[in-house]
Amino acid sequence: MTLDSPFHLVDLDREAPMRADAKDRVLVGVASVPVDAGPEFDVLLTGVAAPPRPWVGCADLDAVAQRLAAVVTAQPAAAVALTQVLRMGGHVTAPERLVLESLAYSVLQSGAGFRAWLASARPRTPRPAAEPVRLRRDGDRLSITFDRPWVRNAFDAGTRDALCEALHVAVAELRLGGKVPCHVRRSSFRGAASTSPGAGPCATCRWGPWAD
Repeated sequence: MTLDSPFHLVDLDREAPMRADAKDRVLVGVASVPVDAGPEFDVLLTGVAAPPRPWVGCADLDAVAQRLAAVVTAQPAAAVALTQVLRMGGHVTAPERLVLESLAYSVLQSGAGFRAWLASARPRTPRPAAEPVRLRRDGDRLSITFDRPWVRNAFDAGTRDALCEALHVAVAELRLGGKVPCHVRRSSFRGAASTSPGAGPCATCRWGPWAD
């Protein structure tokens, strides 16, 4: 960890938890067994397997803490933005969370860290889908399914536009009393793609800008 890094590690086996102003830091606590650490910590690591939430069990506390420190130090702006979004997310409504995440994402895309990551990324060939978003009707239920599994459903311009169209259909269904299930598996959605030419916000939904 460098002096400029926002990463801050607290050994809870040696230090008592204390209230701290960590707005510009990523506060990580480690303990051999879970303790009452309070809500100030962004990450809590313990050597106990399957610990209670919000603790995360890991076999090698030192190695995991060092890895976190390296990641935070390499991308301090992104790390702090992520922790601030997560901290505020529990105090706002779902629509407000989407706005909050979008604002943080857009700010980071204009930063030096993101530009450096794009420049260092291995060139990839775009692999678009003819139908990236599928709609299926079953009675009064309308299902929306992302269908680019070969890239873990990463967003490109085509997927974004297709999703905007699908959501317009979904809104109309809800107004008519229909049901629109939404299920996203953690392993099935990667986020924005970085392979297709950059596109501006969707003219209909005003989503963006995307790193696609």
